[in-house]
Amino acid sequence: IEAHEDDVNAVCFVDDTTHVLASGGDDGLCKVWDRRSLREDDPRPVGVLAGHVDGITYVDPRGDGRHLITNSKDQSIKLWDIRQFSSRAAIETSKHAVANQRWDYR
Repeated sequence: IEAHEDDVNAVCFVDDTTHVLASGGDDGLCKVWDRRSLREDDPRPVGVLAGHVDGITYVDPRGDGRHLITNSKDQSIKLWDIRQFSSRAAIETSKHAVANQRWDYR
């Protein structure tokens, strides 16, 4: 499934009993998916979390079905509440910032 615009670096279920999972990639976005509505021919996340300015390297759920932590190559960690997704403007701002990165974090 093509889910991100760049490499996918992390995938996790948000808790032990759900069909909801999250993925993070080098496009700087954390996407939230529900397996019950996921179609291979037209994959669409139920929501997107945007705010990093470089690729996401790790996604860790709290296990409560509501909160995630993401770690990024931009040297930041963000705590997300997946009940509140990012706006289209925030997603575009994050994608633009990631596209303009000109350095290697290593």
